Amino acid sequence: MTARILSLVPAATDWVVDLGLADRLVGVTHECDVPDGLDPEVVVTPAVAPDPSDPEGIDAAVSATAADDQPLYRIDDARVAALGPTLVLNQRLCEVCAVSPTQAEQVAAEAGAQVLTLSGVTLEGLLGDARRLGDALGASDPAERLVEELRRRLDAVAEAVRGRPARATAVVEWPAPVWVAGHWVPDQVAVAGGHDVAGASGAPSRRGTWAELAGAEVTVLGPCGYDLETTLAHAPAFVPDDRDAVWAMDADRELSRPSAGAVDGVETLARILHPEVLGPPEPHRARPVRAASVPR
Repeated sequence: MTARILSLVPAATDWVVDLGLADRLVGVTHECDVPDGLDPEVVVTPAVAPDPSDPEGIDAAVSATAADDQPLYRIDDARVAALGPTLVLNQRLCEVCAVSPTQAEQVAAEAGAQVLTLSGVTLEGLLGDARRLGDALGASDPAERLVEELRRRLDAVAEAVRGRPARATAVVEWPAPVWVAGHWVPDQVAVAGGHDVAGASGAPSRRGTWAELAGAEVTVLGPCGYDLETTLAHAPAFVPDDRDAVWAMDADRELSRPSAGAVDGVETLARILHPEVLGPPEPHRARPVRAASVPR
């Protein structure tokens, strides 16, 4: 039987689309991207209304909601029941970024659906998630081809920067208060020819300070959920004046989603860190916040 997929996390939706199975999506979140011509039901909306111009306010609202043991996302149970999903896609990475595992399991139980939880926290883990999803959907061969192509691209970047000095790099996942990016982001930095001064591969993102990032040659602004234009509009105001090598990236597509977009992020980071080898990044993917940010 063809699976009827309810995706409760944007990265899972990305994988389904990349596997050529987008037509199986019956329900998605407000943040999911689907191809033109498809119209799955949006069944997840945020409980906290974000104002990207106020990262401190967003952090405070999220913290208060979590402290009250309230969900950060609302699921339209009636719509889900009407859709009749047979497979629910979820994650255990972060309850701020997506529906919690508890909510997902409850939704699946009420629908009589199976649950597949994406759990990768490193670049290697993300590729493993693609394979697991392919296996679950009867698309093992397309998943293997996708993973092989992503590996080819990662190997090409690693070969291009081989022998170059690793540039000390800080990736800021949230500007106020500062959150240091973890999970797969330090892996992205390493493949791109950098050394993450504060994040550790596979470790959760964490609160930090601008002071501990002072040793970075390059600071990358990648607020979770922000695209490039939103980052440029709101994040640089929180960067200390003494940082003169600061770049903004499209975090929503290339840093914070555990999907194939993370490989795009590696390619962008490599162009930020080693433009002498690969050329500068394309302006729709990353831009310097200050003129002095362009590495020489």
